[in-house]
Amino acid sequence: MKILGLGGLDHNGSATLLDRGDIVSFLELERVTRRKNQPIDSADALHALLDRLQVGVVDHVAIADLAWYRHHADWLAPCLDGRFPGVRRSVHSHHHAHLACAFAASPFERATTVSVDGKGDDWSAASGLAARAEGPNASVVVPSAHSLGRLWWAASEYAGLPGHHAAGKTMALAAYGEPRYVDQLVRHVAMSVDGGFRFLPGAENEGLFRQVPRMVEWMAGVTGVAPAEMTPGDAHRDMAASVQRVTEEVMERFVGEAVRRSGARALCLAGGVALNGLMNQRLIERGIVDDLFVPPCTDDRGLSLGAAALASWLAGAPVRSPEGGLSPYLGPEPAAWEGDDPVFGRRVAGDAALDEIATRLMRGEVLAWFEGRDEAGPRALGHRSILASPVHPWMRDHLNERVKRREAFRPFGCSILRGEVGAWFECDADSPYMLRIVRARPDRREWIPSALHVDGTSRLHTVLALAAPRLHGLLELLASRGHPPILLNTSLNGRDQPIAHTAHDAFEIARDSSLDGVVIEGVLHARGTTS
Repeated sequence: MKILGLGGLDHNGSATLLDRGDIVSFLELERVTRRKNQPIDSADALHALLDRLQVGVVDHVAIADLAWYRHHADWLAPCLDGRFPGVRRSVHSHHHAHLACAFAASPFERATTVSVDGKGDDWSAASGLAARAEGPNASVVVPSAHSLGRLWWAASEYAGLPGHHAAGKTMALAAYGEPRYVDQLVRHVAMSVDGGFRFLPGAENEGLFRQVPRMVEWMAGVTGVAPAEMTPGDAHRDMAASVQRVTEEVMERFVGEAVRRSGARALCLAGGVALNGLMNQRLIERGIVDDLFVPPCTDDRGLSLGAAALASWLAGAPVRSPEGGLSPYLGPEPAAWEGDDPVFGRRVAGDAALDEIATRLMRGEVLAWFEGRDEAGPRALGHRSILASPVHPWMRDHLNERVKRREAFRPFGCSILRGEVGAWFECDADSPYMLRIVRARPDRREWIPSALHVDGTSRLHTVLALAAPRLHGLLELLASRGHPPILLNTSLNGRDQPIAHTAHDAFEIARDSSLDGVVIEGVLHARGTTS
């Protein structure tokens, strides 16, 4: 049975193909259209996505988001009828799709499942138990009026970082602040006996924690400082730090009760709030769970995967457990690059290429790295990456100012050989999707200054030879030369752009970002004339 899943009718549109219980391909619409966070909001957008994913005959079309499906039904239903005549359709709720995405992509046969985000189909969070034969259920739900995701949206607006996609920036900002306003926030939080949570109005008006502008006004009242217009000040950083601390405490209790009720100490976590790597790591470090899985497409990008998985379970066809967890490399195979680039014209291939790539990185050059199928989700995982050495103290500022052209306070993740994690960080666990933030060992921090945030942490991408052989080989070569087995790894995109999809995108981004070279399928294209 071949199932097409569609999700992201509001933002972050994507499609997933599930074939006889196996997740075989996944693609985000923004990669195709080059419009960041684009929803599936028209027939043209849908056809562009499905054409690029090369979707042919399917047996079932599953769609996430009941409310948004109704909103788009006037064009979406006829479009699907025309493309897939007579094919059965099903529509699934937002948080059920999140739960299904997390569990379907996991290696577990049985797990506690939790989703937390802004809102979707009247909920902002849900928890329950999932089993491989039946899929997930939602036994505890939190209404959308009580939303951790919207609290982060408000904190972002207060810090002068507008939009509900800015929470990652605000989390980075939090490391520069002190959690001075935790008490004021906590007095508005009530935990239910079932583990759910509510935001209480207290002495303020009833709508306080339902509308982002009112929350922003409340934050300004608590701190006595107006929302930032350009550069966040101390109060804005402290409010961000306070929201981070409260998020960790609320999630610790929410997840802890979900685990107690289910009896399963393996956790599958999804929703936009699960992009918070500090929170994820705290659940492990505090012993709330024994094992944690967060899918690479944990935010609304993963709704299409969840919808397809739900349809499969409802049809009596369990989604198979991917060994070790889902491979994130699920995009279509890229076309071969055969042309010459006017800027990056000098080609080096084979073993000589890897040797020169290592040499260039060690001396401080910054390279685009493109190979194979797109990664699922917002993190660059060695197929659509910009790579640089973390040993140079100036590298982080250089990347922020000259390459990514973004806020100076934002940190970078890093790729590290899996076998070296424990030697460099206070953690020895898999982090294949760059969704855990962990502390570097104190005696190692001076070796990798640009890989670390102001609090001494980094967002880790652990690299195995089987998953990413070429990147693994590069890290091994660097280590053999006395360089740490670590590279800065940031997404291959420019400011406000989606991650590269094609080799053409990679060259265009490299030219605009003043990169020193582009590596396409192991071939180095360096600045200079063709050779």
